[in-house]
Amino acid sequence: MDIVEFDVEEFRLVYPMFADKEKFNDTMLEFSFSKAETYVNNTKCGYVKNLTTRKIMLYMLTAHIVTLQAQAINGEWYAGVMSSATEGSVSISMATHNITPRNAWYLKTPFGAEYWEMTSKYRTFNYQSVQSRPSWEGTNGRWWNLRG
Repeated sequence: MDIVEFDVEEFRLVYPMFADKEKFNDTMLEFSFSKAETYVNNTKCGYVKNLTTRKIMLYMLTAHIVTLQAQAINGEWYAGVMSSATEGSVSISMATHNITPRNAWYLKTPFGAEYWEMTSKYRTFNYQSVQSRPSWEGTNGRWWNLRG
């Protein structure tokens, strides 16, 4: 099998904080997994070739999406990462240092932050040039660069 199949019961075992079937129904979890698949290619043709690694990433991202949905349901509509909060006279401070537009969304939950860190090796660029090699062969003494 080349794709990760979402197993709701397994997901609830791995992430017991989503075990409440009233609050986190199967449809919500399945739809969140489908959303996660838009971020992670769920085939062996994507960057993540290993099926187990891809499953971990997809489940982690699903947990992130479900957490954000739960926060929105509870009225927690804030942007950025909360750096401090006060209860008396209600005060919330959001941190934006070391947060780029690329990682801000992921750093809103522990699952997203872990996912972001796990994917760092897939977000780096490794350039390897193809060198041309000089050759005298068959050139009658003239210098040519034959591409290899």
